[in-house]
Amino acid sequence: MGHGALARLAELMTALVRHLHAYAREVGLTEEEWAAAVEWLTATGRISDDKRLEFILASDVLGLSTLVVQMSHHFSADATPATVLGPFHIDGSPTAGFGADMSGGIPGTPLFITGRVLDLDGTPLPDVVLDVWQADADGAYEAQLPDIDEARLRALYRTRADGTYCAQGRSVAPAEATAASRLPRPARSGTGRSATTLARVLPEFEAAPAEILYNGAQWARAWPGAG
Repeated sequence: MGHGALARLAELMTALVRHLHAYAREVGLTEEEWAAAVEWLTATGRISDDKRLEFILASDVLGLSTLVVQMSHHFSADATPATVLGPFHIDGSPTAGFGADMSGGIPGTPLFITGRVLDLDGTPLPDVVLDVWQADADGAYEAQLPDIDEARLRALYRTRADGTYCAQGRSVAPAEATAASRLPRPARSGTGRSATTLARVLPEFEAAPAEILYNGAQWARAWPGAG
């Protein structure tokens, strides 16, 4: 670690300790509450693995992920705003042709998502890779399911010469997903999220994940990760 990185780490940790202590003083944190928080963090770590990153979900629920994304991406007002990558993205998705079905025959409502990728001047962008993943009809992502050896509801698509894409072909329209139900207690509450389809552009353009929320989704406005 270079000198600059060490100096930045010192800055981050000093500020974290200062604000953490200020928080404890402000709320009068008790030993029992401190122990409950430690227990929750420990439980969150226990259910995390190389595919399931529950600490990212915890950050999403607290609204921290969205705040960091907003501070990190300074796009033009005409650009598609970025959203959080989320804890359920998996690298190495298979390549799919235009309009190909990535559902693998999973039961559910057929879903097609089409559109165009344009630059800020409105010029179509050909051969752009879109990394697409989504929840199933039960609101579960592949990263949350045990014993899944093949890609499930995720694929890489490319735009055509006119910038158009058919990102999923026939897929599964997601149900509502309750984020808190996958967090260790005592975090379970009324907090949830609407299951979504997510996509990001790779890699020759700045990666900016975009999230598609469905009309009438219960948690569309309440979910902190949606901004």
